[in-house]
Amino acid sequence: FKLTMAAQTQTAPGLLEIGSWKIASHKTHMMESRCTCPPDADAHAQCAYCRFSKAFDFPLPEEVFAANNLVLQHRSGFKLEFSAMDALKHVGECEPLCVAGAADWLAARPQTQSLSRMTPYDWTFTTSYKGSVLGHHKPETTEQRIDLESLKAQEKILFYDDVHLFADDYHDNGLCQTHVRVRVMPSGFFVLLRQFVRVDRVIVRVRDTRIHHRFEWDYVLREYSAKEASVADIVPLLAAHHLDERALFQTDKITMVADILPIVAERHEKISCV
Repeated sequence: FKLTMAAQTQTAPGLLEIGSWKIASHKTHMMESRCTCPPDADAHAQCAYCRFSKAFDFPLPEEVFAANNLVLQHRSGFKLEFSAMDALKHVGECEPLCVAGAADWLAARPQTQSLSRMTPYDWTFTTSYKGSVLGHHKPETTEQRIDLESLKAQEKILFYDDVHLFADDYHDNGLCQTHVRVRVMPSGFFVLLRQFVRVDRVIVRVRDTRIHHRFEWDYVLREYSAKEASVADIVPLLAAHHLDERALFQTDKITMVADILPIVAERHEKISCV
């Protein structure tokens, strides 16, 4: 199984200015898997590999898109940002998961140091990351929900992008994909940050963060959900939808699998953006 994220190519930053918002995405190649610092480089000129390696006490994912990001900024100073560095900072905040595949994954990284400090679940890179809110704006719990049906209405797409953050195949023991999509319409924008985790023959996880804003609002809605099930439990759920276990290995079926998985945690928030 080939990781699908490696195909990202160098592009110019995507940019849209609409009303009070500036929305920008940047995509480039994945980070090198070794140090590329020049011999005389100082601390401020470190390569991406060195910056990421020093930031975390666990081995990095096989594919890290260190320079990729998505930024949505309001003229008030409110900013939403999505990046690999921030996403990895939230690895380890979920329930522990330690399975036989972890030993294989670690054995494939003999160059990694400080493994004794690594927690049992870091190797899956499961993250509770919801995006970075920059500024003084604080999320508040809300009863208001994103109207997903209204988002199905036919509208002109003014801007769209799919930005990959990181990926790993657990040394052929599964798959982890983390990426963020944005869609801007005349009425507003919608963001989906999704992480799909599959540990072969063990568990399937999906971590979703949805963000919606209508341009007449002075706030954004953010909804986070954690879904998961053991492979043994999800097989009958798949069968009820006329699918079998092969769907877990097909990237075009991830959305269908995510819809089937049971929710284990969720959070609904409203964030002022003015």
